[in-house]
Amino acid sequence: MATLATDTNEDLEGKNAESEDWRNAYKDIPETSYKDIFEAPGSFEEAWNHPDLWQRDRWRKAIAKEFKKMEERQVWKKVSRSSMPKGRRCVKHKWVLEIKRNGVFRARLVAKGFSQVPGVDYTEVFSPVSNDVTFRIMLLCAIRYGWTSLLMDVETAFLLGKLEEEIYMECPEGMESKEDEVLLLLQTIYGLVQSAREFFKYMVKVLKKLGFEQSAADPCLLVCRNEKGTVMISLYVDDCYIVGDKEAVSEFVDQIKATELTVKLEYGLKDYLSCEIAFDQQKTKAWIGQPHMIKKLDKKFGKAVSGLQEYKTPGTPGVGLSRPKEGEPTLAGCREAG
Repeated sequence: MATLATDTNEDLEGKNAESEDWRNAYKDIPETSYKDIFEAPGSFEEAWNHPDLWQRDRWRKAIAKEFKKMEERQVWKKVSRSSMPKGRRCVKHKWVLEIKRNGVFRARLVAKGFSQVPGVDYTEVFSPVSNDVTFRIMLLCAIRYGWTSLLMDVETAFLLGKLEEEIYMECPEGMESKEDEVLLLLQTIYGLVQSAREFFKYMVKVLKKLGFEQSAADPCLLVCRNEKGTVMISLYVDDCYIVGDKEAVSEFVDQIKATELTVKLEYGLKDYLSCEIAFDQQKTKAWIGQPHMIKKLDKKFGKAVSGLQEYKTPGTPGVGLSRPKEGEPTLAGCREAG
């Protein structure tokens, strides 16, 4: 793993041995509430030296985990700045720190795509994503045929794409490096403008080897039919929605685990792309909504709208609607006259 240039977690334990209570400070709080309670830091420095020892420990582990994944994937190699081609410049980067809805503290090293030079650092960038109609049709099929549903999240997805261009990046905060060293990227990382495109190409290639075919209606919908049944996969960047016959889906899961992909599987369907999905007891109907967004908006703008008057029906306040009297001009009458 990359050597961290800052204090390690062992240092954290040693410095604060006298205050062991911080480890259990939030043991009674559900992990799903972390996102509402804690605020994600805005920089590496804030995360690494967070005043709350419990949160500091979580962020340090998240940062170390990100470095470890990068090293395992052999995403880069260190080179001297003097070895860069004349006129080339390094792509900038930043740490994006986030607390996910399931309570996971995530640190992601992201390239600043706007600092890439068109025609030098990238050419093609377009990458399709599955549309909501495809998702609704798949959901309907799962209900109609009693199919198995599951979500598949590809870990470190954007580290899997192969770079066709030669891209250099400054050594990130937290990495021990010499003053003259920079990173030569060997694979895509989050933030590069071509990352989504390269991962999509990679994922489609993997699925086609497993017998899937792309739909003509939606390139992000792939279908496989065999003697065990049908499997449908919808790709939305690194989030995959899968439905199909139980045996066929089970076979696919075994096949995908045998590839170099590291995936997280979640059976059933409760949350997908920031939408909550609810079923009736017989699982013959489904509802899609975003109630958590209402809470988020209320938290952000609650004070600004608390004093506003409520209306039972949408419309412009003060504007009354009435039937036109006989002989009065109407919009329909104007059209006929025109």
